Amino acid sequence: MTTNDVGTIASKTTPSQITRLLLVIAMIGAIGGVIADVLSGWSPDAGHMASAVSVDLDSVRALLINKSRWEYVAGGMVGLFLIPLEMAGIALVAEALERNSATVAWVFRVTGMYLVALGAAYHGTFAFVTDIIQSGDTALLGAVVAYWQPFGYVIVCGYVLWSAVLAGLILGGRTAYPRRVALLSPLALLLLGGVFVALLPPAMNGVRNFIVVTGLNLPLAVFFMVTGHVLKRTGTRPS
Repeated sequence: MTTNDVGTIASKTTPSQITRLLLVIAMIGAIGGVIADVLSGWSPDAGHMASAVSVDLDSVRALLINKSRWEYVAGGMVGLFLIPLEMAGIALVAEALERNSATVAWVFRVTGMYLVALGAAYHGTFAFVTDIIQSGDTALLGAVVAYWQPFGYVIVCGYVLWSAVLAGLILGGRTAYPRRVALLSPLALLLLGGVFVALLPPAMNGVRNFIVVTGLNLPLAVFFMVTGHVLKRTGTRPS
């Protein structure tokens, strides 16, 4: 296949086809992130799940101390290799913001992909951190805290800030998103999940635990789907 052939194929590809392809890739990444969350942070013990999304090592210690090795190793590997595919979703989000400003869209594309890369790397640390916790090596565990906790705080704070600005831009009305989509932004879904966790009865602990442990990746999966629908409806061609 020559360069001209590639160019011909690209020129015949419709915006809807490109959007669909990127959405499929993004959803594989986001669902992979959800699976990685469950494998790495799920516990049948409701008491442990309160700290499932904590980045404080002492808080998650009780959760991880009895995790089976295949679970946290599989969770780390799935997160490390599939979460980067969420970058396709970030590209879709940036395209939907293009109407506001090309510069704003570019900044969101770069910062969003940067956070995705950090998230994948963070998931990749869970296996060896859990190994250290289960080994009982308190000296090594203390040394790990020095970089593992700041790593986690940067990701969580970055996610919240990125999502808050995104919701603000959507509410501003100069994007491809209808203003009402702000209710389905990652930050709004994160807050809504918190409300559900607080209100659901103990009999629904399984649902509560799922919402808790997938608190960052599940909202992205929903928002990527919404973004794909918006772009297909408006006929915007992802770049």
